[in-house]
Formats: sequence, C-alpha cells, structure tokens
Amino acid sequence: MAGRPSPFDFRLIVKCTRRCNYTCEYCLDRRSTADADLDFANLARIFHLLGQLEDTKKIQIIWHGGEPLLRGIRFFEKMLFLQAEMVPSHVQVTHVLQTNGSLVDDEWASFFQACGFHLGVSLDGPKAVQDANRPAGKRQSSYEPTLNGISLLEQHGVRVGLLSVANDRVLNLGAVELWGFFKEHGFNRFGVLSLRGNQPDPEAELDYNRRYGQFIVELMRLWLAEDDPDIQIREFRSKLDMFFGLAPGVCKDGGACVGKYYGIEPSGQVYHCDKFCSDSAWRIGHLSDLTFRDLQSSCVVEGIRERETRIRSACEPCEWYSLCKGGCLADTAALLAANGRVGTDDCVQYALYSSMSSFLARSPGVLQAAIDEISSQAKPLPTSLIGVDSNRP
Repeated sequence: MAGRPSPFDFRLIVKCTRRCNYTCEYCLDRRSTADADLDFANLARIFHLLGQLEDTKKIQIIWHGGEPLLRGIRFFEKMLFLQAEMVPSHVQVTHVLQTNGSLVDDEWASFFQACGFHLGVSLDGPKAVQDANRPAGKRQSSYEPTLNGISLLEQHGVRVGLLSVANDRVLNLGAVELWGFFKEHGFNRFGVLSLRGNQPDPEAELDYNRRYGQFIVELMRLWLAEDDPDIQIREFRSKLDMFFGLAPGVCKDGGACVGKYYGIEPSGQVYHCDKFCSDSAWRIGHLSDLTFRDLQSSCVVEGIRERETRIRSACEPCEWYSLCKGGCLADTAALLAANGRVGTDDCVQYALYSSMSSFLARSPGVLQAAIDEISSQAKPLPTSLIGVDSNRP
C-alpha cells in the first residue's frame, strides 16, 4: 500500500476549445461561438506566466473541452514548443487530456505516447447508453468510434483511464450492468462522475444525489468483492487511501482547493477551477492582467478563499467532516443552494463514506494490513483508522 507521489505545485485546467463533434445531452461545456478556441496569444501567455514560477517543481496541465482533439496535433506541438522555450527545464510538466476518443488515429496515439500524455476517455457504458447519451453528428453512433480510439491508445502504450457520467440512463442501467460491461472489455481504470447543474429544481437535485449515492455504493461493493488490485476505480481508491491516512488521489477528496487549481477559458479568463467558469463570482482575472506567481496572495483569490471557507464550514456537523473536509467545493455549494442537509444522503458522497467505513469495520484483516504498512513506515496511526467503530452496522 505505497503512498501516492507528492502533489503538484500548480495545476491548470485549460479549456482549449469549447467546440465538440458530439452533442452530449448533459454537457454544459459545448459552444459553437466564434471565440470558442484558445488562440495562440493566450496559449503563449499561459507558458510565459508558468515560466515565472521560479520555485515551482511540478506542474500539471489538464487539456479540456469541448473536444481538445479538434485543435489538431499542430496546436499541441506549438504548445510543447512554448513550454520548452519558456518553462525552465528543471520544472516537471505533466499533461493530461480529456477526450471522447473518436478522433484518435495512429498519428494522435503515437504523439501522445511519445510526449508522455495521460489520457482520459469519456465512455458512459454499453452501446445503447453511449449512443443515447453522447450522440455524434446527426444522431450517429459514438460507441464504435470511441472504442476504436481507446484500442488505438492502448496499442500505442498510452496511459488511459475512462470516465462515465452517471445520468439517468446510467443509473437505470445499474451498477451490476456497468461493472459487467467494463469487466467484459477489460477496462480496469475508470471513474463514474456525478452530474452537475443539470436538474430542473432543488428537490430533483437532492433526489439525484441520493440515487447516485446508492448507485456508487453498489459499484463499490462489487469492486471490493472482486478484490482485484488491477481494477482501479478512482473514487474508491482515493477514499480508501484517505481512510488509511494516505494522500487522496482525486481533487474532490483533498479539502481546501482555492489557490491550487485554476480554470482557463478560451477567452483567457481565469477562474477558480473549470467547474466555476460560468460564474463571475469565482472569476480571478484575465491572463493579460495577472501573474501566476502572485495569485496565491492576491486580494481576489483571498476573497474567493474566504467564500470557500464559509461553504466548507457548513459541513462541520457531518460525522465525516474530519476526513472529507467539505468534499468537492462545487458539489457542496450546489448542496447548500438546494437547501440540502449535510451529514445525510442529500450529499452526493455521504453514502460512500458511510459504506466504506462499514466495510473496514467488518474487515479486520484489511485494517491490520494497513496498520502494519503504516507502522513499517514509522507513520503515526491516522485518526481515520482510530475512529472506525467496529459496532457500526
């Protein structure tokens, strides 16, 4: 149970385009306006500002869309040229790209492998679900093009993880069917995301949270019963590590996040995280009038950080607050806006924490293995283990 690598010093989520060749019914990010692409001037500004971070050692850039591959390989070759020219060589830059996979060919796959990109591919499930959720142009199938893209990436040795969005079709499909689909195709690295901002009213939002909670708990039970270390479901592995006192593997489990993640729009506008790019209250500034070096101490970021503290503090009555620390800021803000009750299944993550705790309480062998591993590394026993109640149902 080795710990995760040290965290990145700086993370950017860059919307390099808002255009997309799919018309996913739940998507909030797709646009077709004239300013939907990040232009070269703003791309150059990003790397100019990154080059000023003298003390930074590790940077992660997540290329997002829309569909990033619509920008073409030349765009990313220019990006790597700017990085080489402007970012000091001692700085480690990791590139992650989220794609629907349909445009991947041998040239793209070779490029990603040669340049060390990590790829996330969006796949919601079996053909009927995928085609209905994520139609290509004129309602054409997206299933075969996406699977073909995944296959090409794997053939070229590119590190690939899949992301499924749990809308009504996926929830109705059920955890057993989704689990069976991923296993049948040998997809061993995936995550299942909750919807955001798609419900018609607050009660529907809370009802969705409860249904998603039930779904994700059932999926977790299947994963635990399988007991296969080669199958990595990011939400579960991250929380399991947290229970054992290790660093979480996903941002939503890391607690306070303002000042750690920045979302950049094609226009050059900078926000706290890409989940807030439609809300001016979370806007930090424009690439042309700020410096990454001074962001942490800026008055704007300090004001946003105070807002984050107020939102997270509302979760303090929850029994999992010491571990969760308020979860994903966007999810918690949405919960409070819907008048949801913290510490209940109104929260999209509550059921998962409770069920994982129950599993650990009933699994003394797993707990002892974790304690032995932590003790061998001369680490103090984490309070998340000390606090596990063996009488919890």
